[in-house]
Amino acid sequence: MLRLLGVVVLLIVMSGCVTRQVGLTYSGPPESATTSADHHQSVVIRTVVDRRPDGPYWLGAIRGGYGNPLKTLETEPPVKDLVAKALEDALTARSLLATADDQAMLLTLTIYRLDCNQYIRREAHADFEITLTNHRTGVPIYTDRVTSDNVSGSIFAFDVGVFASTDRLRQVASDTMNDAINKALDKPAFLIAVTGSAH
Repeated sequence: MLRLLGVVVLLIVMSGCVTRQVGLTYSGPPESATTSADHHQSVVIRTVVDRRPDGPYWLGAIRGGYGNPLKTLETEPPVKDLVAKALEDALTARSLLATADDQAMLLTLTIYRLDCNQYIRREAHADFEITLTNHRTGVPIYTDRVTSDNVSGSIFAFDVGVFASTDRLRQVASDTMNDAINKALDKPAFLIAVTGSAH
């Protein structure tokens, strides 16, 4: 009986040692977000740079009691491309995105951190820097760095380890990315830099 139980546990553990491909999506701005239909300057996304240390596809892991990864979350395409799409959607929702405009500001977003982990509770962290550059002069006119930290779930949860849901952890990561982007785009100083006035 004990041998059978040991085999069952081993099979469960082995089935948990997998890599799951997940996505990140932008879910829309908060109701308090400002849209600008009459702005004089708009934004073109120049580039998104990934400076995280763990590789372009790595997002996080569900871990065992010793910190060992049981389920690894990776993205396809790379994380920076998913963040770029989310940023594009966020700017579009605020009527600030332009495809090409010699009056537009060029936006560079640098990802210093975007990851998620679960031991017992699910957590995710984001650290983004946004820089606006004048299209004609090439001179940066605005730089800001935002962070977001998100912890969810109960310390008494049973859905941990091999029983934990990769989709729930992915959702925490996606929500954290969204929060960081919203923080960056909804600051009055950002809107002033982009439009010339706070709306």
